[in-house]
Amino acid sequence: MLSVLVVDDETGARTMLAMALRGADIHVDMAADGPTALALIGEKPYDWVVSDVKLPGMDGVTLIKQIGRLSPKTRMLLISAVLHEDDVRALPIDGFWRKPFDPFAIQKFIVENANVAESRKAYGLR
Repeated sequence: MLSVLVVDDETGARTMLAMALRGADIHVDMAADGPTALALIGEKPYDWVVSDVKLPGMDGVTLIKQIGRLSPKTRMLLISAVLHEDDVRALPIDGFWRKPFDPFAIQKFIVENANVAESRKAYGLR
């Protein structure tokens, strides 16, 4: 079962995305800020982290960089109402969505990417 950590200080956005992911049989944990997210990452591995950019305590860009050092196999998706695709091209992320977002589009993206990764692994590809 895939595991995803959703990090967003907006309760509605966080809950809506978690519900969509759980509908695809994905285990979801949630955090409202960067420090809490890092604590959860320290407790167990996640396949994906989906994080907002604007967070209390630590911005999402700093968070994903720290997660990349702590858990290099974790894939990351960034969501933002303030940044554009050009702003995030150099970041170590696997996807980017602008707010407001369709939670089912993010669900589909994560599931499809997990399926591709499993297929590559089954055939001994990177």
